[in-house]
Amino acid sequence: MANINDLHRLNKNECAFIAVEAISRWNASNILFKKGEEYQIEVRASQNEESKQETKKNWNDGPNITVDGNGWKIDGSKQDLGKCLDSSGKQAEEPQEITSGFSFFIKMLRGLRRSPDCAWFYLVGVIQNMTLASSAQQEVPLGNQGVIKVLIDGEFGCYANDLSFKYGNNSGALQLKITRVQ
Repeated sequence: MANINDLHRLNKNECAFIAVEAISRWNASNILFKKGEEYQIEVRASQNEESKQETKKNWNDGPNITVDGNGWKIDGSKQDLGKCLDSSGKQAEEPQEITSGFSFFIKMLRGLRRSPDCAWFYLVGVIQNMTLASSAQQEVPLGNQGVIKVLIDGEFGCYANDLSFKYGNNSGALQLKITRVQ
């Protein structure tokens, strides 16, 4: 985490882009969010310079699962959505459904995810305030898009919702557009 004085603060209607790597437990933005502000976050496609076509960036959970910011769930399980609410208090978007021979094992590990109430590989945003006086954070499930109403001052960052000890088999990146709207 960067020194709070070294972070960039967006002006109203200004936007910035960051890459969120699936392999990283913490993807720093170097952007300061201040209490009372509001931000629109959305996963964006990137443009191929040669073909001028937009391609969606994806995350990979191991060699066989490729998803976007809405993540994945196993074998029709509604539990993978659990109490995962987006920043406006609505039920999170439906993740991609995966069928696996390891369903039982995967279901047993659900509660050990960094954000247990959200699907595997769901995009989660975090505002961290690590000043000497405070070590607070605000966690916001985002999926492919969301709005953050900022409750604390701090640096914005993101992660793919996975087991803390399993980031080593992840790959890929999502491109995020961060726009200050209030």
